[in-house]
Amino acid sequence: FIPILASFIWYPDWIGKSGKCLNDGNAPTYMMITGLFLESNQKDCCDRHYNYALAACIGESSTAAIGYYPDWGQTESKCLKDANVPEYMRQRPATYIYDDIESC
Repeated sequence: FIPILASFIWYPDWIGKSGKCLNDGNAPTYMMITGLFLESNQKDCCDRHYNYALAACIGESSTAAIGYYPDWGQTESKCLKDANVPEYMRQRPATYIYDDIESC
């Protein structure tokens, strides 16, 4: 049973280290007392506490190929299209992700 109010409170899961914001009614006491880490929705919580891994926090799949991206290797640089796009590139697709290999 989750109290009604708790379902509107999102908090960062630092104890479980899931990299997500939760609203399961189990926010740590210090968060509930201070209110400093709480948000009224998942997006605001993820923006505030996990902005470096926003897609993972929100729960968007990062297993699909989303376009071509640069792969700067030590011996050669090339463009790839697979599911291994680094998270910092996923966060800024307009800068790093291209529709075709020529643009990349």
